[in-house]
Amino acid sequence: MIEKIKTGSKILVFIALLAAILHYSAFLFVSDTYIKGQGKTDVFANAILSEKDNDIEVLFMGDSEAYSAFSPLAMYERKGFTSYVLATSAQPLYYTQSLLERTLKNQKPKVLVLETNLIYRNIVASDSIAHKIGDIFPIFELHDRWKSVTLNADSSYSSGKDKTIKGYYFSKAIDGVKDLSKYMAPTNELRPIESINRSILDQIIRICHDNDMKVVFVSTPSTVNWNMKKHNGIVDYVKDKDITYIDMNLLTLEEPIDWQRDTRDEGDHLNYYGAMKVSRYIADYLNDHFELNDRRNDKAYYHWQDALQKYNDMIGNELKKGVKG
Repeated sequence: MIEKIKTGSKILVFIALLAAILHYSAFLFVSDTYIKGQGKTDVFANAILSEKDNDIEVLFMGDSEAYSAFSPLAMYERKGFTSYVLATSAQPLYYTQSLLERTLKNQKPKVLVLETNLIYRNIVASDSIAHKIGDIFPIFELHDRWKSVTLNADSSYSSGKDKTIKGYYFSKAIDGVKDLSKYMAPTNELRPIESINRSILDQIIRICHDNDMKVVFVSTPSTVNWNMKKHNGIVDYVKDKDITYIDMNLLTLEEPIDWQRDTRDEGDHLNYYGAMKVSRYIADYLNDHFELNDRRNDKAYYHWQDALQKYNDMIGNELKKGVKG
């Protein structure tokens, strides 16, 4: 019996040591800049870790629909509140939850704006479990980078030249919609949210409530990704919940989306021209419905003025080059 206890104890100690090694060994292959400033896997989303603590009032989260539609610096210029887009291509909800939890360690936002397209993205249970393991043992999440690093190599991360600022992705490409006949066609049918998606979404909402964050769902304009069945499914989910839902596909906007000019890929994503219309509307809405601060004349936030200047310079230079059709 004593021998069994000793053997069991040795096994437990071994497992504990292995877990510790796996958890901390990731940092041998990642520079401080990469960990704090660039993030672990998605540079543009995780770069929020480089923002000053408690600097962000509004978080925008979602997939490529979100980073194509929301421009934090355009909103700052219009209304003065600070925000960031935590969006990644084809983002699954379990990664949304992970990014949110990571961000809340350094930020205390007042509002989460969730772009709804990712709510209907299929999730494989095993992928969700693997992601949880990756959060516990970062070396697994960094395995591709780990393979390419040598002991003498510079492990600093370089994202190269990009047009992504505060999480917003700039594109001036224009590729109009060919057929609008089925776009938001009326129906009383709804597309239900899958149980695993609903469960994770419930957890995200709970995290927001526990951190005194208001939640706003926004369906940004997209002829490819959105329809009335999805709209009805979201309406069904938010009923009896403290969640505001804005479907911009059904709004009569002061600046209507021009589907021949405001999309870069036949209605799938918005381009710069469409994003500015969405950003202006959402900036006004958030400013009118939530107690957000106007930081434009706040000396403690002059770094936002600097970022705005660089953003406007970049936009101006890109637009001078002409429009890609």
